[in-house]
Amino acid sequence: MNLLVDLPNALFYFSVILTTPVFVWAVYSARWRKLMAVSERQHLWYGAIIGLGLSWAFMGVSVLGIFRLHPMLVTILTLMFGFRLAAIAGAAALFVSWLCGVGTFQTLPFTWLVSVLLPAAVTTCLLYWVSRTRIQNLFLYTLGVGFVGGLLTPVVIALSSLAFFWVFQPFYLPLYSDNIYLLFLFVFPEGFLNGMMTSAFAVMTPHLLKTYDDDFYLK
Repeated sequence: MNLLVDLPNALFYFSVILTTPVFVWAVYSARWRKLMAVSERQHLWYGAIIGLGLSWAFMGVSVLGIFRLHPMLVTILTLMFGFRLAAIAGAAALFVSWLCGVGTFQTLPFTWLVSVLLPAAVTTCLLYWVSRTRIQNLFLYTLGVGFVGGLLTPVVIALSSLAFFWVFQPFYLPLYSDNIYLLFLFVFPEGFLNGMMTSAFAVMTPHLLKTYDDDFYLK
C-alpha cells in the first residue's frame, strides 16, 4: 500500500522517530559482505528493488486518491534476504516508486513502517515460531511462513494504518474505514503469490533463500 495524501505533522514526525533508528540499525548491521560475496544473490537483491519499485508504482488501484493498493511481496523478500536487507530493499523500492510519481516524499517513512517493516517483522516472527517446532516438513516452511505470512501482510497493513489514522488523522478515518475492505481483498492473492514464490525458490534455488535450510527440511 502506498499512501497518496500528505500526513499531519504529528504522524510524520512520529513515523520518522520510529523508522530512523530501525533504518540506521539495518544499514549498519546488515551482512553486506555475504550479500556481495554471491553475485547471484546480489543481482537478485538489486532486481527485487527495481522490480518491486516499478510494480508498486504501476500496478494496483488508487482508492479515492487516499491510498494505492497493490501486491506487496514483503514476505518472500524477507525470506530471501532476512529482515534487515529486506527492510532496506523495501525502503529503496518505495523510493523508486516515489521517483515514478506515486505518493509524496513526506509519506515515505509512514508507508515504509506499515507496508514493509511491520509485515517483515510478522514474517520474521512466523519464521522463528516455525523453526522452534523443529518439524522437518517442507510444507511447514512454504505454507506456514510463505503463505500465512503473505495472508497476514494486508491484515497487518490495514489494522496498523487504521490505528494510526484513528489517532493522528481522524478526518480521513470515515473514508478510510469505508474502503478498508478493499485491502482485505488482497489477503488471499498476497498469500498465494508469496506461498507460490517461496515454494518455487525452495525447490528450484534453495541457496537463494537465506532463511531456508535445505538439509534440515529435506533430510
